Amino acid sequence: MQHVAVALPPGLDTSQPVIATTNLTVTQAWSQDSKQAHLKIGDALVRTIRREASGMPAMGMADLVFAAPSGVRLYVDPPRSLDRINRGEVVGSRIDTVTYVFEKPGAYDLPELKQSWWNLASHEARTETLAGTHVAVAGSLTAAKARTAQDRLNASTLAVITLLVLGALAVVLLISRKSIATSVRRSRDARRASEIWAYKELCHIAPSGDECATYDALRVWLSRMPEAARQASKEDAPLARSTTALASSLFGREGNWSAADGETLKYSVIAFRSETAETPASIQNQALPSLNPPIVAAEANCCIPPRGSPTF
Repeated sequence: MQHVAVALPPGLDTSQPVIATTNLTVTQAWSQDSKQAHLKIGDALVRTIRREASGMPAMGMADLVFAAPSGVRLYVDPPRSLDRINRGEVVGSRIDTVTYVFEKPGAYDLPELKQSWWNLASHEARTETLAGTHVAVAGSLTAAKARTAQDRLNASTLAVITLLVLGALAVVLLISRKSIATSVRRSRDARRASEIWAYKELCHIAPSGDECATYDALRVWLSRMPEAARQASKEDAPLARSTTALASSLFGREGNWSAADGETLKYSVIAFRSETAETPASIQNQALPSLNPPIVAAEANCCIPPRGSPTF
């Protein structure tokens, strides 16, 4: 028996996700400048955060903790991975996107984010801070427009009234068409962002023997599963063997992934999903549709050259 002592390095804030690496870069971008934007009720502000760490894949980075003040609805998209190999070393790159939708007028402070990390080269704790932003949201102009319309009606002739009615009907028809198109688009995006869609995509791609496309499809499927099911997948022996073989082939020195290996992975995924009591699909159907649907496996095209040994 071997005794191992584990201690928390001084200066690390464990209330937030921690990364251990020799180099970490964290950046963020907003869809528009909140100080210059004229936001109204129903408008949205998109925040995109990119973390890049040496010596670890993106799947090894913990999820950031997002929060929003009362009156603001929060939509968090599944993360995207853009890993690469730099001089034989895996460089993990993860992109997180969150959308703030403003439901009430007022002034809001969207909180800052912090990423704690341990520098393996200098043996010291560091924290990268992403600044929040202040947002002012104006109220609805419906009441003011209604008063203006009433004044015009009182002073208008029958011909003017007729023109207003026809114009209103045209606006209603235009809004109805736009609403229907938006509903159809959101329904389509919700299906593409669901766990069942990612599951079917993985089962379709795996038998092809394309290890890069299979890795991307597997990563997307795992990211859309609830945490309990994702942890259970690591303990499923047949699925764990297949995912380990895929990672070894993709990141090892000599790739040997084949169509037969893909078939094995496919049936391991099918067996695991059918044996899971609480299926990811049942939980996924309860979630709000994403305003920013993720890039699917077939479209991501982020294949990683074969080096290193990441794990799922």
